[in-house]
Amino acid sequence: MINPRLQYTRLFKLLVLIGIAFTLYVFFASLSVNDKSENAAWKSYYVGDMQAGELRKFPFAWIYKRTVEDKNLINRYVKLLQDPYSKTDRQPESAKNIWRSEKEDYFIFIPWTSQGRILRFSKVVPEEFKNRPEYVALKALPYLWDAASRRSWDMSGRLYQGNGDEFNLQVPQVKWQTKDQLLVYRKR
Repeated sequence: MINPRLQYTRLFKLLVLIGIAFTLYVFFASLSVNDKSENAAWKSYYVGDMQAGELRKFPFAWIYKRTVEDKNLINRYVKLLQDPYSKTDRQPESAKNIWRSEKEDYFIFIPWTSQGRILRFSKVVPEEFKNRPEYVALKALPYLWDAASRRSWDMSGRLYQGNGDEFNLQVPQVKWQTKDQLLVYRKR
């Protein structure tokens, strides 16, 4: 007959050993580097129920679904933009086009300026913008602006001329999993 105390001691040692093995597994798995960077993560967003003209604000990225009018007018005011085709290296290759995205229906962007100020989304043009070259475009299309510097961007995140040396808005890498589900790459 086996001593019950010895049996419980063996069972306890086995459970401790399993716990140590699991802890080591989790520790070593956390050290693995993903395909982009050790300080990065992919965040999943569902956009299938978004209405045209809607802006969704997520903690890291904002997603805007363009209207038919947005798509028709977005290139009309290209002469008013500093860098209409986003030639700078602040965005992935998929953003170096007039839409600054893989799909013309959606614009996914990081909602703060290079100085770290959060942007505002507007469809109403402040009176003080009346004498600016982009006034006609701002009246026709929704736009983004920085309240502190009074700089404005179109809904492709392209900066209007005469807004200083700020950049076009940064666009994160995006992977479309399905027609309505996307992954946005975020550096932590």
